[in-house]
Amino acid sequence: MLRSRAAVHSYVGDIDIYNSDGLLINSSAALPLPAASIAERDYFNALRSGGESNVVLREPVAGPANKPSAAIAHRLNGPEGVFLGVMRRRIDPANFEAFFASVVLARGAAISMFHQDGTLLARYPRVDSMIGRKLKAAPLLQKVWANGSLQTLRFEVPSISSTGSDRPPRSAAFLSSS
Repeated sequence: MLRSRAAVHSYVGDIDIYNSDGLLINSSAALPLPAASIAERDYFNALRSGGESNVVLREPVAGPANKPSAAIAHRLNGPEGVFLGVMRRRIDPANFEAFFASVVLARGAAISMFHQDGTLLARYPRVDSMIGRKLKAAPLLQKVWANGSLQTLRFEVPSISSTGSDRPPRSAAFLSSS
C-alpha cells in the first residue's frame, strides 16, 4: 500500500515506517524488507525523546547510487502522545534543484540548501563536487551559528571574474526550517 501511495508523487523517494525501537516495519521500497534500524540516529532519538518538534530534516546520508539523500522524519504518536515510531520520507536532492531552477536568478547567482550541520544537500546550478560536503567555513553558515537562524549577508567577490567582466557583490539569506 505504501508503494502505491508513494508512486503517485514522483518527487517522493522511499517512505519508511520504523517502530518505537527504531526497526523498519514497512516501506514503499521493494520487498522483502531489509533488516534496518535507525535506533542510533540522532533524529530518531530526538523524536523519541519528544523534544520541541515532531518533524525533522534528518542528517544527510548516502542514498541510492551512494549520493547524499535528504529526508524528513515525522514522529508517530498513539493515544495520549505515546511514541509509536517514525515515518521517514526520502527526497532526492534533484527535486529541490529542479524547484530552485524554476526561480529566476541573476546571471552568476545560485540557490543552495544546507542541513543544519553545514552539509550541502542541493544547489542550483549544481556543482557535483560540492554536494554532500560539509561547508562549515561558509560565511553565511558561520553567521547563522553565531547569531541565530534568520540571517542575511552581503559579501564582495573578486571584482574581475575569470571571463574578465566585473561581478557585483553577492547577497545571501538563510532561514532555518526548524
